Amino acid sequence: FDGSISYSAIKSVTFSSDEVLIYPNPVTRNQFTVSTRVSNQSAYSIRDLSGRLKLEGNTTGEVTQIQLDNFAPGIYLLTLNMTAITKQFKFVVK
Repeated sequence: FDGSISYSAIKSVTFSSDEVLIYPNPVTRNQFTVSTRVSNQSAYSIRDLSGRLKLEGNTTGEVTQIQLDNFAPGIYLLTLNMTAITKQFKFVVK
């Protein structure tokens, strides 16, 4: 390392309108909410860390409440399939 400094060009970062919020995380009352900026229906699936499918369904618009009855405490993966985009999120059930 010679101690010299160089600068790069400034890049603009824009987030798309399909951002997703999942709350509360950790889940404490057998239910959580998925909130998107997309009003279209999206398919979702929830798997445990072993890859076993625990639940699947469709969102109902911008805000969807998902019931997690009989989910054991642990870490789960939510896969959300929106139009041309698939996103995956980790959440904890206490």
